[in-house]
Formats: sequence, C-alpha cells, structure tokens
Amino acid sequence: MNSRIHTLLLSADVRGSWEYPPDFNWESSVRGLEKHKGALEKIMSAELELDANAQDASFFADIYQLETPYAASGALQAVIYHFALRFSNYGGLFTLLNERACDSDEQRQLQSCIAYLEAQGYVYIPVSELDCPYDGVNAGDISPITWWTRYFDYL
Repeated sequence: MNSRIHTLLLSADVRGSWEYPPDFNWESSVRGLEKHKGALEKIMSAELELDANAQDASFFADIYQLETPYAASGALQAVIYHFALRFSNYGGLFTLLNERACDSDEQRQLQSCIAYLEAQGYVYIPVSELDCPYDGVNAGDISPITWWTRYFDYL
C-alpha cells in the first residue's frame, strides 16, 4: 500500500467506532453531496443517481450511473453499477467503483470528478489501495478485514 494513502486511512480511524465516528452527521453529509451532484452530472454529461440509504455500513452514499441495459429494463432485483463514487462515513474519504467498465472518455470525466471533489475537501482513495489488511486502531478487536470493509462496505 502507498504510504501516503496508508497515513490517510490511519488518520481517519476512530477506536471503538465501526459504522461511523461520533462526530459524523448524516444529514449534513448528504446535503453536501446533493450540492455537488449537479456539478458531477455536468462533468459526466449524464444524469447520475444519489443513494444515501446505506445502513449497517461504513459508508453513507453512492453517486452512480447504472449499466444501461439494467437501467432500461426497470428490473428491481439488483443494482448493477456502470460506475459509482462511494462516500465513507469517515474523514471525507471517497473511492471510485467499477472504473474499468468505463470507456476512455468516461475515465477522463471520472478523473475530473475526482479532482472536483478533492477541491471541495473530499479525500480520494483508489479502490486498488483498499484490498490490504486493516491494521488500524481497532485491528485487534475483530477478525481480519481489509481497509475496503473498514471504510466502504456493509458491516
């Protein structure tokens, strides 16, 4: 793992807090994303969805676009992301899911979305850096998990 990323992950960790830190405010966090959604849509030249209904999770929201065939089908069984920006309950961290499914133009647009969010104070963590054993302040308290689970997954 990149040492700069590792330091960022460690700095957001809170002993004894699994789903969210004591100072996490869900309503203001969602309002913040709602405020930025339009700018992200403009960058992507596409309508995006905001799902802020995560429960029992270390993240609170995804801003995403569904795979076109799934979105057109109206099916209710599963959500298949074309891509998603996922926002952690900790430290303003966010990551990007399923970037490899995007074409080169979309990948450039997503890099612009990342730059935009970083300029707004969010902290980007590449998803590839999260598949490492969690070694933060709560490491001895649970079975082995990864940094992905710690900040971006259902618990």
